[in-house]
Amino acid sequence: MVWGPKLRLIDGRGVRGSLRLLSLVTGVTIRPIFQEITLLQIEHGLEMPETRTKYPFLDMEPGDSILFRSKNQAESARVASIRFAKVHKPDWVFSLRKVENGWRLWRKA
Repeated sequence: MVWGPKLRLIDGRGVRGSLRLLSLVTGVTIRPIFQEITLLQIEHGLEMPETRTKYPFLDMEPGDSILFRSKNQAESARVASIRFAKVHKPDWVFSLRKVENGWRLWRKA
């Protein structure tokens, strides 16, 4: 067994295996304080989606609305609608109102 850089024990078992082995040898329980590193895979030839919007603002006509159960989600959609209108359709107007069963975001113009 050899101590590697940053005091990581290297013996061919990986960090978790090395920590278990060190725990067995010393009798001290050692828990890593770092997260596991996720290996990323590069994929080629995939098409990128045309839109990346979370809300269907492009499909909405004046008078259409979306119902939200929580105020946080409704506020998120309201902010997204403002940004959407500013970038894509400057003449569009959205309005958020409290209704009986939640919050509703309307497209007004």
